[in-house]
Amino acid sequence: MKVRVFGATGDQGEAQLRRLIAAGHTPIAVACDPSKLRLAGVARVVADDREPDSLARALDGADLLFITMCAGFARMM
Repeated sequence: MKVRVFGATGDQGEAQLRRLIAAGHTPIAVACDPSKLRLAGVARVVADDREPDSLARALDGADLLFITMCAGFARMM
């Protein structure tokens, strides 16, 4: 399953990535600054909630989405 985790650099995002990896999935971390990701070996994609095109690219091909961020994302709704 192709899983994206938005907010992957935060505590909740990292915890979700760890759970997905433990369950045998290969998640992709989505963040505006993926260099802040503390987990090694996790695929990363850059997306910013203020740039809709970047969000569309981050979601391309995804089967499942976890949103573990709150600040700013509501602006897109």
